[in-house]
This record gives sequence, structure tokens and C-alpha cells, in this order.
Amino acid sequence: MVWVSSQVRQEQYKVGELKSEISKLELENNQIRGEVARLENPSRLEKIALEQIGLVYPEPGQVLSLSLSAATENRQVSLAQPSRSSSGN
Repeated sequence: MVWVSSQVRQEQYKVGELKSEISKLELENNQIRGEVARLENPSRLEKIALEQIGLVYPEPGQVLSLSLSAATENRQVSLAQPSRSSSGN
């Protein structure tokens, strides 16, 4: 009877440790999700693209709009063309 009681206490202790670890991992997971959301923020990515990488918005004449139609779906796609002066000609 004493052995069973001891085993029960040991298992309860293990369960408590596992619950604590789960809580810690859930908190860490939430923090990581928040960091991912911050890093994927479109405003942040746009700022990096413009300021650090040097990308620029296409000029109005560089954008082509195409209409695609499928049997069940109509979509419009826009494509940017490189300017003639930046192609090296």
C-alpha cells in the first residue's frame, strides 16, 4: 500500500512538471507567433523593400493588366515590365 501511494505521488509530480512545461511552451509559442506576425507585416516588408533593398514601384506604363477567364473563375492579373532604360540598352 505504501509503494502504491509513493508511485501515485511520483506520477502526480511528473504530471505537474509536464503541465508546467506545457504552459512554458505555450507561452513561448505565442511569443514566436507574435514575432512572426510582426516580421510578416506588409508595412514592414514594404519599408525594407524600398529602403534597404532599393526596390521601386513600377511606373504606370510598366504595368500590364491581363484578364484571365476559366470555366468557373474570372481573375485579373497585373504584371510589371522592366523599363527600357534599366535593361542596359
